[in-house]
Amino acid sequence: MSDASSTVTGSSNPAATDPLARIAETVRRLMPGPAGDELLAQIADILASVVPDDVEQVALENAQLQHELELVQSVDSLTGLRNRQRFFEDLRREVAAARRYNDSLSLVVLDVDGLRTVNETRGYDAGDRLGYLQANVAYALKRPDLRDPLLTWLREIVR
Repeated sequence: MSDASSTVTGSSNPAATDPLARIAETVRRLMPGPAGDELLAQIADILASVVPDDVEQVALENAQLQHELELVQSVDSLTGLRNRQRFFEDLRREVAAARRYNDSLSLVVLDVDGLRTVNETRGYDAGDRLGYLQANVAYALKRPDLRDPLLTWLREIVR
């Protein structure tokens, strides 16, 4: 078997579900000998030509974009605080870590009474400014030695 055909098959004993191995087996069965090896080499060249040279860079950029997407989905764009779902995920993780290491854990919840009323009477821009102010107060209270940003749940914004 040529080097190119082994590139197509991936191994000498391919799994039945590997499509490249199935192609190689079919070619060898229908066209045994040097002609089959040459066909497999051509197939390998064709497949290699469609894979970008910078496939690792594309994979890295894809991973970075995935991380950014997860961040956008889990953080409020106005305040920079985590949304309700992310809050509870992080809270579960922090409680588990505190239990595992027999460490203390503090949770600060800032609740703005009447935020809905502010939104209804003064408009959503005023409510947004109030939420942003609340986030700034929360970050000011955060200890600098904490490894994660403050876990805060803005109750009336989430409702």
